[in-house]
Amino acid sequence: MANVFNDDYAGDNETHHKRRIIGENIFKRGVQYHIAGDLSKAEKAYRDAIGLGILNVTILSNLGI
Repeated sequence: MANVFNDDYAGDNETHHKRRIIGENIFKRGVQYHIAGDLSKAEKAYRDAIGLGILNVTILSNLGI
C-alpha cells in the first residue's frame, strides 16, 4: 500500500526546495546590488527573497529592520 501522505509531502518539499533556491539567489543578487550602491534594487531583491520565505539576519539588517 502506497503512503499517499509521503508522496504528497515529497511534492511539497520539492516545491519548497525550488522556492528556497530561487529566494537564496535573489537574496545574493540583493547583496550584490547593495555592495554596488544600488539600494533601491537591493531593497526590492531583499523583499522579494522574504516573499519566497528567505528570512535571515543579513536581510533584516540590510533593510534596517
